[in-house]
Amino acid sequence: MYLSVKNIKQIKEAEIEGDKIVLYGPNGGGKSTLIHLALLVLDSISSSDIRHTAGTLIYYDHVINKRAFREDSSALLRFQTAGREYTIEVRGTKMMVDNAEYELFADRSEKIADVSLWHIDEGRAQYVGTRLCDFASIHIEENFAASVKCPQLAEKLYVPHEGGFGRVYYDMAQSGGSWISTRELSYGQRRFLAILAALHSGDFVFVENFEAGLHVDFMVELLEVAARTENTVVLETHSAFVVRRAPELGFRVYKVEGGTAKFVHDPKDVELFRREIQYLRLT
Repeated sequence: MYLSVKNIKQIKEAEIEGDKIVLYGPNGGGKSTLIHLALLVLDSISSSDIRHTAGTLIYYDHVINKRAFREDSSALLRFQTAGREYTIEVRGTKMMVDNAEYELFADRSEKIADVSLWHIDEGRAQYVGTRLCDFASIHIEENFAASVKCPQLAEKLYVPHEGGFGRVYYDMAQSGGSWISTRELSYGQRRFLAILAALHSGDFVFVENFEAGLHVDFMVELLEVAARTENTVVLETHSAFVVRRAPELGFRVYKVEGGTAKFVHDPKDVELFRREIQYLRLT
C-alpha cells in the first residue's frame, strides 16, 4: 500500500508505503488522520455489504469528515488485491478511480473493489467484508467479546493464558482445563482475540493504540502473526518496544509529527525515545 496526503487536517505533506507499517509519534501528530483517511477511501470503494454493525462507519467521522478537506487537499492511495492494482486519487472531496469521478462522502450503489477492512482501537472492532466463509465470519461486541461463526477462522484462533494457549469455538474459549464464555476473558485477552481474528480475515487491518491492554508477550505474539499474514497491516502506537521490535519482523516504521511522516531508518536511535528515557531515568 502507498498513501500520500497533502493539506488534510494537521498533515501538510506525508507519504507512507509498505504492507506492514507502524505509525509512531506524539498525540495530535496525525497518525489517526492517516488511518481514518485510508479507511474512508477504502470503504468508499469496497463492494462488500457485510458489516460488523449495520449502518455504522468503519472510520470515525469526528476524525475525518468534509470539514477536514480544503480546495488544496489531496491524497493518493495505491494498493494491489486479487491480482489487480488500484489507484485512487482524492482532490478536495472528489475521488477519481479509473478515470471516473465520485463524491467521496456520497452514498453510492456502485462499488469498485472486493476488499475486507478491519479497524480496531482500544474500545471496539469494526469490519467490512470477509476473506473467509461467505458470511460474516465473526461478531465482536463493544467489549471485544467474540462469537466465531466461521470454522476456517476458528481453527486459526487461540487465547493466551498462564497455562499456554486455549482454543476458541463459537463464543467459548479454552482456559486451562475448562471452557468459558469469551465474555469472561480479560480485556487484554478479548482484544488480543479480536486483533488475531482481524489479521487472519482482513485484507487491510488498521489498529489504533495497538498496545492497549496487551502485555508485552501478547504484543510479541501479534507482531509475529502480523508479519506472516499476507495482507496490509497498519499499527498506531506510542510504545517504544513496538518501534524496536516491529522492524526486525519486516515492518516499516514512520514517525508522524510536525505535519509529515518520516521513515525511521534506525529504530535503535535513542533520540526516538528521549522522553521515555528522561522520565525513566533513576536518580
